[in-house]
Amino acid sequence: MEYHLNMLAAEVMNRGLQNSFERTTRKVVLVPACMRGAKAAICKSRIHGVDMTCMACDPDCAVNHITQHMRKLGATVYLVPHSSGFSRWLARWEREPGVGVTAVACMLNILPGGYNMRSRRIASQCLPLDYPGCKKHWDPKGFATTINEDRLVRIIVAARP
Repeated sequence: MEYHLNMLAAEVMNRGLQNSFERTTRKVVLVPACMRGAKAAICKSRIHGVDMTCMACDPDCAVNHITQHMRKLGATVYLVPHSSGFSRWLARWEREPGVGVTAVACMLNILPGGYNMRSRRIASQCLPLDYPGCKKHWDPKGFATTINEDRLVRIIVAARP
């Protein structure tokens, strides 16, 4: 029941923030590191300050695929190692009103993250994972998670100025 209520609440929040998000000139997509899957331990992502970016080391990695696709659409993708560090990314975009942030997360984190962005007046949209696979919360071994990439594309493309 709570899962479905979170889905509904995320959709309501997205609709309320959609106009401000669509008016932004730069798009950023935040994806959880759990999307890297089994090869996460050997992932060659680059870390610079709080930024963690995909280096395309694994052609089968969902993050690599999303990063390449979003780059073609003019959006930048960053990995978020864990939801506990989410606020660090938000601080800079709070000062950059031209940036629209799409945050991908599991239902456990999507509403708190959405409220956090909203309270900071960050033009944003949220996209839930298709299913959770984080070893810190859901599965002792962890497994790669996915998203509805068509929905992500619609969010980014609809927001073009």
